[in-house]
Amino acid sequence: MPLWESCGFNVVPAPGGNYEIYNSYLVKKQYVPGARLRDPEFNLPVWFRRRVEFESGHFHGPRGGEEMSYALALGVEATLNDEFPFPEGAEPQDPGVPRFHCVQASDEVVIEDHYLDIIAAVPNAALRNVDYDVCNAFARAVRRRFVIRDPDREDLGEVLAELFDRTIEEVHFGAIELGTVGISPRNDPLPAVQRNAAVPCDFQHVIPEPPTIVIDVDGHPARALLDTGSMADFISARLVHQLGLKSFELAKPLPVHLAVQGSRSKIHSGCQAQVAYQSIKEVRRFDVANLSTYDVVLGTPFFFQHQVALGFNPTTVEIGSTKSLPIEGKRLKVLESRATEIYEDRLESVREYLREYAKPICKSTQDSPLPPLRAINHVIPLKDPAKVYTWRPARCPEPMCAAWTEKRAAYLRS
Repeated sequence: MPLWESCGFNVVPAPGGNYEIYNSYLVKKQYVPGARLRDPEFNLPVWFRRRVEFESGHFHGPRGGEEMSYALALGVEATLNDEFPFPEGAEPQDPGVPRFHCVQASDEVVIEDHYLDIIAAVPNAALRNVDYDVCNAFARAVRRRFVIRDPDREDLGEVLAELFDRTIEEVHFGAIELGTVGISPRNDPLPAVQRNAAVPCDFQHVIPEPPTIVIDVDGHPARALLDTGSMADFISARLVHQLGLKSFELAKPLPVHLAVQGSRSKIHSGCQAQVAYQSIKEVRRFDVANLSTYDVVLGTPFFFQHQVALGFNPTTVEIGSTKSLPIEGKRLKVLESRATEIYEDRLESVREYLREYAKPICKSTQDSPLPPLRAINHVIPLKDPAKVYTWRPARCPEPMCAAWTEKRAAYLRS
C-alpha cells in the first residue's frame, strides 16, 4: 500500500530505510534515503527533477520547489484536520485557523487541539510505522482524558477490565460538544512509584505454620509457641514488663544459641508466673528473653513434665499429665552455665601462688644484673677520622646527687 499518492506519484517503503517513488510516466523508479526525507531543509521536488533530467537527458532549466520542513508534524496536522474538523456551530471567528496544530519536537510530535484545549504527544517511531492509526490513537487519548465514571459501578473488576481491554470505541466529538472545559495535563514527574518492601528472587517454599496456642499468664492471654527443639521455657521481656511480673537475676548468665553456628545470646534473668492451659494450672518458671514474635515459648521441659503429645496435619495438642512430673530418666542433659567460678576461700592462696611464680621475672632495677658481655662484631666508620670532637665531662646537679650515688652503687653491685 503506498504511503502517499497524488498526481500519479506513489511513495512506498523500500529495503534499507529508503523510499521508492514511481508513476506511470517514469521508466525507472527513483529511491530516496529516509534520512534525507527527515531533513527539514531537504528540497524533494528539486532533487527529483534533477534525477529525472539526468537519466532522461532532457534539461528544462532550473525550477523552484518547497523544502520538506517537518514532514511528520505536517502529515499528522493535515490528517487530523481532515478527519476531525471543528463541529458545526463551534467554528472560530477566523475561518483560516485550523483545529489542530502540530509541532515537531526532538523525538515526538506535539498535537495541540484548539477546540478541546488539550495537548497530546505521539512518538516519532510510532508515526514511522505504516500501520499506525494516528486518528484512532488521538481519539483513545481524548476518551481517556474526558471519561466520566459512574460511582455506583466503580469496582475493581471494571478497573481491571478497562486496563486489559484494548478494544476502545471511536470517540464521537459531537457528544462532548456541550459544556467542555479544558483540562491541563498533570505535572507528575513519574506516572507511578513502585513500592516494594521485598522482591522474591528464588523459588517459593510452601511450609506449614508452627503450632501456636493461647495460654493464660497471670490471668492474661498470651501467644505461645510449642517448640520441640527448645531446651528451656522462655517468656518475653516485654510481657514481663506489661504484666508486672517479678523477675530475679541469675547467678550466672545462661548461654542460648540456635542450631546455626554463630547465633548466640545470653539469659540474665528469670521469673515465675501462674500458667493455665486446658487442665493445667500451675506456677511455672521461665527464662526471660527478648522474643520478637511470640509471648511465650514452651520447650521440651513443658512437654516432658506434662507428657504432651503434639500432632501435625491437623495440629493437635494432648495433655497427658495435669501436674508437672519430675524431670527424671535416662535421656537427660545437664544445662549449666560456663561462667568463671569464683571461690572466695581459695582466692588468697591463688594470689600467693601467682606472686611466687612471678618473682624471678619481676625484679627491681637494682636487683636485676647487667646483661652478659658480648663481643662487638660491628664497626661504625667515621666520615672524618681526623676531626677532633669537643666534649665536656658530665656533671650531676646538686639536688640529684644523692639519687645518682645510690643508683650508681646499685649498678656497681649488680
